[in-house]
Order: sequence, then C-alpha cells, then structure tokens
Amino acid sequence: MKEEELYDSVNREAGRDRLSKRDKEIKDYLSRLRRLSIGDHAGDQKDYYIDKKNSLNDALTKIHNFIDTRNANRNTDDVLSVEDIKKLEKLYKNAISYIDSITGYLREVVSNSRATNKKYYRAWIDENDVLANDLAKDLAAITNSLKENEPKSLRGIYESSRIKSSYKVKKTYQARKTKGGILNQRIPVTIINDQKEEVEGFFTVDNIPNIIAENNKKMKKIKKAYAGKAEYINRADLRTIYDDFYDNNNSGIVTILTAKPEELLSLEYDEVIDEFASIYKNGKKVEDEEYDWIRQYIPGPVELKAFIELASLAFKEFNQTGINKDLGISAKSRVNRRNAAMSKVAETLGLDDLIAKSENVMLNIDGKNLKGTFMRKAKGFDSNSRDNNSPFFKSSAMCIEGLNLKKNVADMQILDYICGNPDRHRGNILYNYKELEDGRVELESIQGIDNDTCFGSKPYINIGMSSVMPEQMKVITKDTYNRLANLSPETLKHILYGFDLTSAEVDNAIERLLHLKKKIYDDSLEYEKGYAKGYLIEGRIKIVDDEELAMLSTTVDLGRKRKTIKGNTFDKIIDNTDGKKAMKEHADAMRREYLSLVYKTTVSSLPEYSDLVDMLKSDTSVFRGGSAGYTQMLEDMKLLKDQIMEFSECVVGKNVIVDGKHAKSLMDLKENIRQVLITTNEYIGYKDNKETGEEWRNNPNPHKPGRTERRYKNAIKIREFLNKQLDIFEELDHTHDKWSEFRRKEKELKKEYQKCNDNLSQHNTEMINRSFDIALNNKNSRTLYSIKQYFNKSKNTYERHYEIGKNRFQYQYVLGFGVNAVDSTKREELKKNIESELGIELPSDEMLLKIAVCSSFIYRKLDLAYSAASENTTNVILNELSFIHTDPTVNYEENIMNSPSFNKYFEENKDKILKCLPKGNLSISIPSDEMIDKMIQDYKTVYYNMYPNRQDVKENKASKEKKVISKLDKSIKNDMVK
Repeated sequence: MKEEELYDSVNREAGRDRLSKRDKEIKDYLSRLRRLSIGDHAGDQKDYYIDKKNSLNDALTKIHNFIDTRNANRNTDDVLSVEDIKKLEKLYKNAISYIDSITGYLREVVSNSRATNKKYYRAWIDENDVLANDLAKDLAAITNSLKENEPKSLRGIYESSRIKSSYKVKKTYQARKTKGGILNQRIPVTIINDQKEEVEGFFTVDNIPNIIAENNKKMKKIKKAYAGKAEYINRADLRTIYDDFYDNNNSGIVTILTAKPEELLSLEYDEVIDEFASIYKNGKKVEDEEYDWIRQYIPGPVELKAFIELASLAFKEFNQTGINKDLGISAKSRVNRRNAAMSKVAETLGLDDLIAKSENVMLNIDGKNLKGTFMRKAKGFDSNSRDNNSPFFKSSAMCIEGLNLKKNVADMQILDYICGNPDRHRGNILYNYKELEDGRVELESIQGIDNDTCFGSKPYINIGMSSVMPEQMKVITKDTYNRLANLSPETLKHILYGFDLTSAEVDNAIERLLHLKKKIYDDSLEYEKGYAKGYLIEGRIKIVDDEELAMLSTTVDLGRKRKTIKGNTFDKIIDNTDGKKAMKEHADAMRREYLSLVYKTTVSSLPEYSDLVDMLKSDTSVFRGGSAGYTQMLEDMKLLKDQIMEFSECVVGKNVIVDGKHAKSLMDLKENIRQVLITTNEYIGYKDNKETGEEWRNNPNPHKPGRTERRYKNAIKIREFLNKQLDIFEELDHTHDKWSEFRRKEKELKKEYQKCNDNLSQHNTEMINRSFDIALNNKNSRTLYSIKQYFNKSKNTYERHYEIGKNRFQYQYVLGFGVNAVDSTKREELKKNIESELGIELPSDEMLLKIAVCSSFIYRKLDLAYSAASENTTNVILNELSFIHTDPTVNYEENIMNSPSFNKYFEENKDKILKCLPKGNLSISIPSDEMIDKMIQDYKTVYYNMYPNRQDVKENKASKEKKVISKLDKSIKNDMVK
C-alpha cells in the first residue's frame, strides 16, 4: 500500500471511530442529564435553568438522532446537503450555548459558601467542560465544511474534527528543552503539509509535566554530592525563604538566583553575601549584624554552592507553579495546546502572521504516533540570541517608525489582551529587520512565539507580569477594530471550547472581549468631541486609519512608559531596539555564557564526580593487592573532586576572568583532568593488551560481571566523563575567543552605531515638533468644537428668556477668550473655520477679547445672582459687582465696552488678561471664576478712580446695593417661575 493510501486509510478509520465515539458520548451524557438537579440555589431563575436543561436535552437528542438515522441506513459516507450541514451546525451551536449557561449556574452554586454538595456540582462542571470541548471540535469541522463550500459526508466531518493527522514528517532534529517556562520538550522538525510544501517548525508533545517530582530527583542528587553540607537545606526551608523575599519586596534575590546563578558562582563568598544583603535592604547600606541570618544559614563557600544550586532549581519551580496559580491554569492542563488556541483567535481576527502559527497535530516520530502541537518556525531575530553581527547593534529610534511595524505592535496588544497572554516579554517576540542601502537597518515587523500561558481563569487585571491592559493601549487600527467588532462572544466561545479549555477560562476570555469592545466604543465617543487627527488622550484607545497611524511617532506618541506608569508593548519594542543597550546586553550575555560554562565544568559536575568516586570505591573494598593502576585512578578522581569542592576557597574560582585570559585555577583543573585521563587510558590499555584472564570480553553468554570486568567498565565510564569535561573546556575556549573578538569589535560597533545615528537628534526633534504640531491642531480643533457647542446653546429658543440672554454672554466670552488663547500660527485658520461653520463674520482679535471680558463680567454677576435667587440667599460677592449694570435683554456689554473707564482698564491690563488664559488646556482656554473676579476688581479700581463722585457714602452704600440685588433677584425669580 502506498504511503498516501495508508494515511487516507488511517484517517477514514479515525472518522469511523470518532463518529461512533461521539454518538456514544452524547447518549451516555443524555442518560445522566435527566438526573441533574438544578436545586433551590437558582432561586427565582430556577424555571429558566430547567428550561435550559430541557433545551440541551432536546438539542443533543436531535444530534444523536441525526447520527443514528444515517448509521442505521448505512449512509454516513454519503455527501450531506448544505441544508443538512447548516441544520447540524445550528444544533451544535445551541447545545454548546445551553451547556455554557448551565455550567455558569453550577459555578455560581460552587462559589456560594452556603451551598451543599459542592463535589456533585464540580463533577458536573468537569463533565460539561469535556462535552463542550468535544462538541466545539465537531462544530469547527462543520463550519469549515460550509466556509470552504465543500460539503462532506457525516463520517468525513468527524474525520477532520480532531487534531490534524495528515502531515508527514520529513526530518527531525535533536530534541531540546525550552529555557524557563513549563519545560515542554520541543523537537525541531520539518513536515510536509497538505499542499506538499516543506514547513520547518517545532513539535511539542502533549505533556502534563510533574515539575515537583522532577525537581525532587534533581535536588536529591545535589544533596548527595554535597553530603552533610547540603542536607539541612530542604524544600520547606527554600519555600519559606522564597515567600519571605516576596513578602518583603525583595524579588530581586529570586531573580538573580533563577536567571543568573552562574554569575553568583563566580564571586567570592563575602561578595555573594553582600549582594544578597544589599538586595534584601533594597540597595541601602547594611551593617554586618543585619545579615547575620544569611551567614548563619550559609556559613561557608561549600554551603553557598549547595544553596545556589538548590535555590535556583526550587525557585524556578515555585515561580512557575506560582504563575500558573495566579493565572488560573490547572497543573493538569496541556499548556502546549493553548498556543494553537491563540493562533486560531489570531486567524479569526485576520492576524494570521502576527504570531507563529500553531496547530494541534499527530506526527509519527521515530515510529511512534505522538499527539502534540506544531508551531511553525517564526520569522526574525531573537533579541536574546544575538551574534557579533546582530542588526540590534545598528538599531535605534529611527528604525521603528514604519507603518507596518506600528500596526503589528498595536495588533499584538489587542490579541494578547483578548487571549489573556501575560507573557509577551522580549524573548517571546522575534524581530524582522531589513538592511538599508546606507548601512542602517529598519525593523519591518515582529512576530510572537511561545503563547502557552494564555487563557487563564483568573481576572487578568491582577496578573501583572508582561501584561498590557486596555488603559495602557493608545490605538487600534481601523481594520482590526472592524474585525473585532464582528467577533461575537458566541463565535469566540465556539472557537475556544475546541482547545480543551475550561468553561471558566472561556468565560474569562469572553469577558475580556466585551470589556475591550465597550472601552473602545466609549473612547470613540470621547474622541468625537473635536479632537484633532493624531492627538491621543491618556488612558483611551483611538481607532486610527493608516494615514493617522503613520503620523504618530512610536517613541514620542505610542509608547507611554513613565516612572509611575507601566509601559505597553510599544515601550518593549523601544527598549529592545536600543543599539547601545543591545551592545551592553550582548557583552553581559557573553560574560554569563562564559561563566555558565565555568560553572558547568566545575560546580555543576560535582554530583557526577561524586557518583564516579563511589563507583570506583565499591570495587576496591575487597581488593587484596594487584592493580595499582586502578587504585591510582581512584586516588586521582578523589583529588579532582576535592579540587572542585575547595575551588580556590571561592564559589567557582578566584578571578575567573583575568585580563582577557582564563584564570590559573581553571587551567590547573584542565591540566589535572588531562593527567587523570592519561592514567585512565593507561589502565584501559593495559587491560586491552592483557592476553589471559579476560575471557568475559569474548563470552557471548549472559553472565554476572565479576570484579575485573566491573573495574574495566568503570574505567571506560571515567574516560567518557573526562573526555566530556575536556570538550567543555574546548567550548570554554571557543566562547572566550568569541567574547574577546566582540570586545575588540565593540569600538567599531559603537562607531557604526554613531554613524547610523548621525541624524538621530534631528529625527527626535522632528518627532517632537510633529507631536507639538498635533497638539496645536488639537487645541484649534477642540476650541472650534467648544465654540460651536456654546453657539448652538445661545441659539436655543426653547430656553427661558433669561437663559437665552445668559447663554449669549457665555458664548461671547468663550469665543473671545478661546480664539485669543490659540497659538498665533493657528489662529487665522481657526477663525476661518469658525466663520465657515457658524456662518458669521468675526471682528479683530482685540475686539473679540474686549467683548469676551465684558461678557464674562456680566455673566459672572448673572451666575452669582441666579445661584443666590435659587437658594433664597444673598451672595455677598454681588456687593462688589453693583457698579456693573445687567439686563439679559439689553446689550449692556456694548455700553461697558464703549465706556472710557473700561477702555482705560483694557489698555492697562490687556497683557495681564491674556496671561490669564491657560495655555496647556487640551480644549478651549477660558479664565477661571477666580481670575474673572480678579479682573473685575481691577476694573472696579479704575472705574472709581475715574469717577470718585459716583462712589456712594459708606453708610448708604449697603442699603442701595441691597435694593439693586433685590430688584435683580425678583427679576430672576420671576423668570424662573415662567
């Protein structure tokens, strides 16, 4: 049988199995569904949930009958009509919706502290989740059949309803484990897809790793190597220390122990203790007695080695399990499948290439059919794996202003939030650079990878990590918004249930979707209030087209990092594309790589040395004379072990890096390993050349190995181990050469960076000027919007007569102050727009300002009088305004404006008035009430200086003012009654 026929046969058989399995699953569930008790917890909604239960029973019964009828008639291979497929799709959608409603109710019951029989309801939640997941996989196959306009048979639909199994593996590479994360095994592999194309990527086997069990094995081995020096360090102690660091805001110690243990292992004992103490005190100077507890717990260098090895291992475990707990991801979850779920959501939003495409598949690797997730090889450079010719060294603010990149980053924030992915750190982004003719580089696009911590069931707002909340986002592209607006909760629900997510995780994603859509809609209403193109409001998301996004600067506008505000994904891109920072990070990374190899060939190898010494000793306890070579080999291995244990009285080696050379202690160790290897080879050579007494070497029959044979094989193991150690030293030499080369090249790179950024300051100035121009345009636009509002208010004929006049004064002072507050370069443009929009002709700026000042005086008095009248009180401030006569029906502002006293006041105070206009306002700039009161006081001084005879006698003044106010109050009250 040909390979293609074999695959087709396997898939047809899978279709039969899945069809029968699903039908049986539905029948079994139906028999149990009748026994589901809604109980009294539903309260007033009990009838509603009973109706949902009955509807679910009806939908599943119809699905069962649909399958059973065709099974009975033996026509499951007949092509279904489009009408039948649509009918089946509707039944599936309804069934999932009903299951979801019932599960939501069950979760409420479980969360109720007074509810009884919670175990019963939890079991139903789990059962519902399993069925919803299975139905969603079928639904995806049904929907694809309709979308592709390729009707299938019933068996054909179920054949394609699960993981993809038609891919053939062309080549596999050496398996490796991911750094950090949940330690899923990732196998580099090349597959042949359905289009006969070769696709490179990584295959992650379905796995529920037991991190705790794995760590316990490793920790046991480490303790054995250090004997009594590490025995006192147990998991409970490490957990207490870990929690203590976090409870006291000292996560820095956890970070350095998990991310950079080899750096600590390159320091002197006292230096490491000082480092711990400094972090523990948040960088403050500490006295010796303040960290005695550290010295007591870690009394010497050997204990410190053991502590760092054990703590770095345990803290990684605590970190991972803590993250999963914070996210609400079960330890039993196959997290690799979440990659495929996020990839499907990206596809639904039209963002297929934004993250490396992943799908759940079955691949035949080394003769075994393995289920797992295949992730295509992503495009771009890894910022954590830079070589000496990395484009990151030439990267700067100039290279991250491309439109396509901005769209990528904006879309990434949206996708990560909907999918609840909090882990978009720099290592989970690949950067696609292109080289320009002038030697510079440009970042064209980014692509996300490793999305297996998404879709947790806990509220996303409390997650932290690298999460970006909607309040941190600034823009969404118009295309993405349109697709987001069309993504319904039901569609998202049907997608996600097909990827083994729980109902709580699905509901959480739907909640994020609805929250995001509502926020964008609410923010769009705010942006409709006259904001200029390119202007962004802090904390709001703006829907932008390509033209507007192109005019926004990545560094100036779209990033938002402040000292007190967490940055967004744009800020990550800004940080990760800083060429100078990249050079320093690369040098540090090479140093860490070198130290890691030093650690690997010394401290890390201690457990193996210990095991080998024990192995050699086990065959010398009954030794009675004879092989001096074997005894010498044992003594040499003991000396090597002791040399590593007491390595220059420091954790790894004193002055590991000395003037660009290897430390003498390392060279001594290397030479000692060579000498031991020579004596080991001599012993093996002696045994190989021995003619008698070595019959076991040619004996094909099984036998229990004797002491002689065991010693020979022990020597072989020693030789393999020592050769491996020397290989590490060769790698150490190579890494040292690379590092030295980079240090020599660093000066050239800095010159190249400077050459590529000669125009950087000009570029930044242009970005700032562009941003400033946008701000000026926004001031103009918002002022026009406000003036139109007040103009329309003044023309409102439905207002009372008194209010119409009051609104006229308000419009006049808003117009005059607003125009004069706008920058002179934009003022004429604003005035033309006002004249065009309102159909009026505006006087000069000075005349507008005069009218504004007069109108503000009158409006201020009317406003105070109106408040006094409505509250039946007399406002004492009105006593200061008695010299200003008001009548809403008369143009008193013209009388005031034309008076000699006002003109004198205006000439003397014009500049002072202009300074009262707030310049930083985003919208229209008008003086505050306090400022207007101050202007009135200044005018009053000028008025009475010119007309002292008009100032009443002090004792009569109060009574006259009361009469004026009383008359005014009466007028206002009458108007209010009307």
